Amino acid sequence: NRVSSIISNAPLVLNVDCDMYSNNSESLLHAICFFLDPEKGNKIGYVQFPQSFNGITTNDLYANGVKRIYE
Repeated sequence: NRVSSIISNAPLVLNVDCDMYSNNSESLLHAICFFLDPEKGNKIGYVQFPQSFNGITTNDLYANGVKRIYE
């Protein structure tokens, strides 16, 4: 048996990244709507929202400035 089937038999699993957050309380509802779509819902297996970073400048589009802390 797979461990995941022992822990839960839920039809949907929510995976939240520990260092990310959502300011939209309806994010989960928006994700579920993809699965409930009558035409394409049975073809969808995974829904991911893009990450949004604060403090990005035109010269540092990929937020590499944070890497300096660890160097």
